[in-house]
Amino acid sequence: MLNKLLSSWSQEESPLSPTASILKWVEERNRNLVVNIRPNRLSDSNFWLYDREQGCVTNRNHSFFTIQGMQSFREGELLLLALPLEPGAPFPLEALFCLGRVEQVEGTRCVVYAFREEEPAIF
Repeated sequence: MLNKLLSSWSQEESPLSPTASILKWVEERNRNLVVNIRPNRLSDSNFWLYDREQGCVTNRNHSFFTIQGMQSFREGELLLLALPLEPGAPFPLEALFCLGRVEQVEGTRCVVYAFREEEPAIF
């Protein structure tokens, strides 16, 4: 059984679903995909929360990912969140990478995101 499974995984083409048909399906899904992204305050979320005991942002199920080691501070009306940028580790808040800037914060290389209370992240 294991040999059949490994053999199946190593095939470039499948008799059931040829690679070309799979790629066509992916292209169609990407072309027809509609995404609605809107800003959301953490305090308004029913899913995400700041866990004071653990010192991280997580979700109520403690699944998916957490954001640990985050520092927050104010600069005028901006709330700045600094997340450590560690070599070999995933980029902090990868989905928002284009909204962050890399800088040293108290001697640690971090990605810093800036937020206004009622607005989405800013550059």
